[in-house]
Amino acid sequence: MGSVAFGYYFPAFANYLRSAESVGYGDAVNSLIVLLEIRMTNDAASLVLVKEELLGCLDYCIENYPKFAVNADVCGDLKDKLVDLKGKLEGAS
Repeated sequence: MGSVAFGYYFPAFANYLRSAESVGYGDAVNSLIVLLEIRMTNDAASLVLVKEELLGCLDYCIENYPKFAVNADVCGDLKDKLVDLKGKLEGAS
């Protein structure tokens, strides 16, 4: 997906994560992490286009982490990864 399309579609994913629909869906947080890690490696410019939206989404996921009921036995502690990604994104320009 190109940068413009990513910028267009990411807010819908962020809205989903903030919604009641995502309660108990730790896989959504895992998907967010994988998506951002791949983007940081392959198309960091697309992240800069929606940086504030991404930071807001990461803040929300960190602050509401228990809501997602992430299975630590399967995924590990994703909260640390969210915090790490937020730090990397804050340093990006």
